[in-house]
Amino acid sequence: MEPNDIFDVIGINIARCLNSSNNKEIILTTRETKLYIDAITGVKLNKWTNLYTSDTESVMHVTNDPVQRTILTNGFFIEDYLTSENQVVLPIDVYRFDPNPLFKNETLRHYSKENFRKQGNFSNFLQR
Repeated sequence: MEPNDIFDVIGINIARCLNSSNNKEIILTTRETKLYIDAITGVKLNKWTNLYTSDTESVMHVTNDPVQRTILTNGFFIEDYLTSENQVVLPIDVYRFDPNPLFKNETLRHYSKENFRKQGNFSNFLQR
């Protein structure tokens, strides 16, 4: 079976960095949204038909507000993150292991059979 585009994703994350009151850490606070898009029409999906099973499912878009991270400034030098264009690119990788809300719901447990979920967020923040 040939691989197919099953849907597209559009995501955006808006971030702001703040100094903590003790100036020993940077507080990164963000808001993010991810929308699932029909790969052919480019329209936001509310329902999606699985190409392999022909089952139609509701689509749940993702919004996280706020997403926060603390960055210790001990040993942190902004010069380490400067590009040749004098821009700052800050890579942040977050690995999470959280209780799975789908598992706790009898109706949704069929879709996610583990009590915990593993996820990773991999971001590069660009300051212009």
